[in-house]
Amino acid sequence: MMLKWTSKALSDLARLYDFLAIANKPAAARAVQTLTKAPTILLNTPRIGE
Repeated sequence: MMLKWTSKALSDLARLYDFLAIANKPAAARAVQTLTKAPTILLNTPRIGE
């Protein structure tokens, strides 16, 4: 399965980074990186949330 990010989703990630970066830039970067890795984690372990 392949994930295709929509422009709205990418815009949301950018807005999230901008919002969090005001308080802590490294934490903002980690949050965005974690969210972008989530689909891969879910593809490899789909029952992780159960």
